[in-house]
Amino acid sequence: MTQLSRIKSILYDNMTLGNRLKQFAESRYTNVAEFSKQLGINRENAYRYFKDVVSPGAELLIRLAEMGCDINWLLTGVKSFSDKQNELKMLIPIDNAEINTMPRVLEYSIIGTIPAGKGELVDLTDWVEKMIIDYSPQNHALLVVDKEFGFSMAPIIQPGDVALFSFDSKVRNGRPVAARWDETKGALKIAHFSAADPENIALLSSNSAEPPIFVKRSKVQLFNIVAFFLLGRDTK
Repeated sequence: MTQLSRIKSILYDNMTLGNRLKQFAESRYTNVAEFSKQLGINRENAYRYFKDVVSPGAELLIRLAEMGCDINWLLTGVKSFSDKQNELKMLIPIDNAEINTMPRVLEYSIIGTIPAGKGELVDLTDWVEKMIIDYSPQNHALLVVDKEFGFSMAPIIQPGDVALFSFDSKVRNGRPVAARWDETKGALKIAHFSAADPENIALLSSNSAEPPIFVKRSKVQLFNIVAFFLLGRDTK
């Protein structure tokens, strides 16, 4: 096995989602009954998840995150770098390579304020403020805008761009959301609803050619989009 292969084997695993869920359950709970009770399902359903007969939906993923499960690892198999740091240090001599961990809480400089309409830009470079950005992978994940069916939010969001969404933050009126109807239907839209009638939701597109989609709140899963990464642009 090459050095690169060894590193990959430390950072990634080849288990199925069900295997990883079972591993998490065994690491935190004394038996399946205890794990199932904490998760809010029966023991028989827990075994169905362990055997990959079914996969956990959004509600169970949120609950698993609350229970301390690394959702990014559960879904992708990418192991937490900090958890494997000691293994990497043993594999790579410390005098040949530095092992750095990516902080989950990042601090950025605020260099100014900018109006969304007519107004003056305020330059803060002489007195730079700081903002803490905390988007932990335990309760956040990424969605890539489909390159074939990703034009309803154009020109603001383009196919190939990436949306960072939260499993547990509150959906806000007039803000972007990831909506899901069932196992196959979903879309990136702007949620619009009234406080007087929050059950009826209009999912709007930034592309005016796309008609709104009307759904019942109880019939759709909505996840708050907290950030966009504009990766699909042609930079040439």
